[in-house]
Amino acid sequence: NAQDEREQSCNDEIGGRFKSLILEDDDDDDEGGDGHSEIDQENHNSIEENIRNHKFPAFNPPKNLEETIAIEEVLINGNDRFQAIALIQTMDGLMGAVEGNYGILKNTLRKQGIYGENTSTIKLLMECAAASNMAIESVFVAENSLQTNHPHLSSFYHVLALVFLTKHVADVEKQIDTAKLDREPHMALNFVAQIIQCSFHNNGDNNIFGKVKRFVRKSGIKLAALESLAHSIN
Repeated sequence: NAQDEREQSCNDEIGGRFKSLILEDDDDDDEGGDGHSEIDQENHNSIEENIRNHKFPAFNPPKNLEETIAIEEVLINGNDRFQAIALIQTMDGLMGAVEGNYGILKNTLRKQGIYGENTSTIKLLMECAAASNMAIESVFVAENSLQTNHPHLSSFYHVLALVFLTKHVADVEKQIDTAKLDREPHMALNFVAQIIQCSFHNNGDNNIFGKVKRFVRKSGIKLAALESLAHSIN
């Protein structure tokens, strides 16, 4: 009847719109196929059969094993820049812990902390002091260990120069005679560290020119080039 025809027409219209979304697997039905689907099915059945029978492929380790390494030895015997970066990351983590403790104390004093208003302020102060002392002691031990393994990193300014201003150190070394570098291989690092130290001091700019002149006599680099590099660091 007319109602059935309208329903069928409606279904055809709606179904036609979503017909393109229907997934059709014609690989097995296409004539002239290459037979990959049958092979894949056989492999799949074979794998499932082996799993049911607990037949798993044996692991054959390589005959020539590389030399095993211990991460502790890598950390201890790493090069100077690797250990300098490790020191800075250690300091960053410890300072984060100290900041977190003092943040809790600050929020508690504002009566907004997570511990509530009944928390003893003295207890929080002691926790902050303990975190600070632990951080200071840990950094002290790490810095002394670094200086023991790499005596040329005699100050934190040398650490900053080695980690963050490697390019400047390399630029200075390029202009120094090879024979002088053989006698004092870290002279460029020492110079960059001295310029960094001036940046941390009041009126440090006044001391840069004197350090540049002394290093010119020592290294043989032209004064103008070295002074320009020093001011780019500062």
